[in-house]
Amino acid sequence: MAAGVNGEAAAEFVAVAALEDVREGYVTMAEAEGLPIVLTRVESTVRAFDGTCTHADFTFETARLTRSCEIECPIHGARFSAVDGTVVKGPATEPLPELPCRVEGDAVLVAPFA
Repeated sequence: MAAGVNGEAAAEFVAVAALEDVREGYVTMAEAEGLPIVLTRVESTVRAFDGTCTHADFTFETARLTRSCEIECPIHGARFSAVDGTVVKGPATEPLPELPCRVEGDAVLVAPFA
């Protein structure tokens, strides 16, 4: 890992998806260094979260984005905000960890272990 400001480790970003594949109003699954990642695009802003439900430890492979912009786990129906990962509906009690994410050109980059 590269050194950052004040000797802190700088996050290493890796390309995980093409921007055109992260569609407004949908959940897009990706992977970086073995970590499942869920990508959302709400009001043109792309965000990345850990792609595993904090309740059931289940990967969001078949998750959907609700009309109210919530990531819904297909196993027990837990819902998380697609904007900041907070729990909107249980049974989950822990939020989805948000990952550093940026867009460079036509690529979505995520720092999975920042």
